[in-house]
Amino acid sequence: MNTGDREEVEDEGDPAIPLIRCRFTIVGDERFDPDEVTRRTELSPSYVWRKGDAHATPSGRSLPPRPSSCWSIATERLSSIDLPAILDGLLDVVETHRSVFLEVAASTGAEIEVSAHIHMSDQTPIGSISVATLRRIVGLNADFDLDLYVVDDVYLQG
Repeated sequence: MNTGDREEVEDEGDPAIPLIRCRFTIVGDERFDPDEVTRRTELSPSYVWRKGDAHATPSGRSLPPRPSSCWSIATERLSSIDLPAILDGLLDVVETHRSVFLEVAASTGAEIEVSAHIHMSDQTPIGSISVATLRRIVGLNADFDLDLYVVDDVYLQG
């Protein structure tokens, strides 16, 4: 299972095309149990850790213990300009378990976030997020985080 310390590229594609990964994340304190989310949804998380877990940078440098617990499901990191389609695909999976996510967050004080991480050089992705998609995110009581990284072609080639 990926602990979130390093992202792997599943689809490198054309280096001029952005790399996009979307995530759904629940973060909470010691009251939040990531295993409960896995058990209740039967989804395999992409990332999971507990408050106090040790972790390190990809190069191996130790970091302070995790300040919170986390359960996250993510798309593959894809070479695409179609951010809305990738985001909607993630929401299709997540919304089938909407009531579980909302119950867990409400009972533990955990916070929910939907995020998009985009690495780009020559071409930018489609940036229009429809009202329907925004309503889906709001229906999950989630914040939306958009991270844009402008990089050179060497980075995108791996």
